Amino acid sequence: MSCSAHSCSASQRNFSSRSCASLLGGKRAPRCTAFSLCRSTSGRPTRSSICNPCCNRPGICLPRPCLPPVPCGPCGSFPCGPLTSAAAPCGVLLTNEKQTMQDLNDRLSGYLDKVRYLEATNLELECKIKEFRANKCIAEREWDPCLSGIESLMYQIEEASVENSQLVLAIDNARLTAEDFRTKWEIEVSLREDLEIDIQDLRNLANEYCECRNTVACEINVLEDEICHLKNSHREVWYANSTLNVDIDHTPGVDLAGIINDIRTQYETMIASTHYELDAAQASAHQSACNLEAVKTEANNLRYEFQALEVEAESLRSNCILEENLHETEARLNLEISNLAQIISILEADYADVRSNIERQIREYESLLNVKMQLEMEICWGGGGGGGGGGGGGGGGGGGGGGGGGGGGGGSQFEIFDPTPPPDIRPPTAKKGVGVTPPMGRMVGCRIGRCTF
Repeated sequence: MSCSAHSCSASQRNFSSRSCASLLGGKRAPRCTAFSLCRSTSGRPTRSSICNPCCNRPGICLPRPCLPPVPCGPCGSFPCGPLTSAAAPCGVLLTNEKQTMQDLNDRLSGYLDKVRYLEATNLELECKIKEFRANKCIAEREWDPCLSGIESLMYQIEEASVENSQLVLAIDNARLTAEDFRTKWEIEVSLREDLEIDIQDLRNLANEYCECRNTVACEINVLEDEICHLKNSHREVWYANSTLNVDIDHTPGVDLAGIINDIRTQYETMIASTHYELDAAQASAHQSACNLEAVKTEANNLRYEFQALEVEAESLRSNCILEENLHETEARLNLEISNLAQIISILEADYADVRSNIERQIREYESLLNVKMQLEMEICWGGGGGGGGGGGGGGGGGGGGGGGGGGGGGGSQFEIFDPTPPPDIRPPTAKKGVGVTPPMGRMVGCRIGRCTF
């Protein structure tokens, strides 16, 4: 084994002066150097390192990430083998350890002086920065007057908003009151129109009654004239009959009394019939008035029924329109539902295809993983066998045995991640000897170490 178990190469740790700069608040520190001493005690190589001071502190106080890589091997400044004459082929031979330690102490004191100088410079820069900040300090602005003005404005805004809401409420109340008055006015207008129609009908009926009354009055006047004429003629006849006229005629004369009685009876019959006809006309007029009132009431009832039927017809018409709109909406929604069902079926088919493809890819990944694991196992078994043979061949010397052991202890590690695992497959849990599952992926791999028998 040419060196200790810790790696000494700078490529594996990626260490530089930047790792120490993070401890100093962004300052660049000088690169640390180290000295490695490898001694052999009872045939086992060891290493002691002395780190030079860096980052304003001695290297012995630095954390482990700040320690620089130690040069090791034939490419370094010092040998890694034991400090004996047997290790001469590995590098420079150290003959005087005291001189070496003295040189190291001198270098350490120089670094400590440099650290003290840098600390003093740092304190001076900090003082200058504080003075600069104190000189450049900006006085805080007084916001109390602005805040008082803002509060007064906010109070005025609140009062204006409250007044505005009150005005809006008053306007709404006035609008509702106006609508109520408009509704009442429309009702009164409709009632007035109905009353005007009824009054016009009554006026027409009164005109008809007036015409009938005038006709009856004319007939009564004619009958009164006839009665007067009959009375006059009767008086003349009576006067004529009352005169004394002595005629001697042996021939039988005309019976005037019978004739007059007949005429009186005839006229009395005519007067009685006229009175009867007048009473009948008055009764028929009264009956006509009653019938007219009944017909008028029936006409009003029919008008109200007609209005109610019109309202019902309007409601039925609106219901028909709403039903048509409902049928159209149902048809449109059914069409949309059918389209969505088709889209869902297409998406389900695509999802099934994607799922089958993912499962197929998972099976392919698993088959490839199995092949990879088999190949790694075969490589491991082959490497273990070769290492054992090398160890057997070099059993005569300690150095050869160490080299054989190092050759047989090699291992390999690989990890395969699936970035898009299926939602119903749970990723495997991390176990000993298996890589940790990264987020948003599925680990399919293993770590193969040294094969032991």
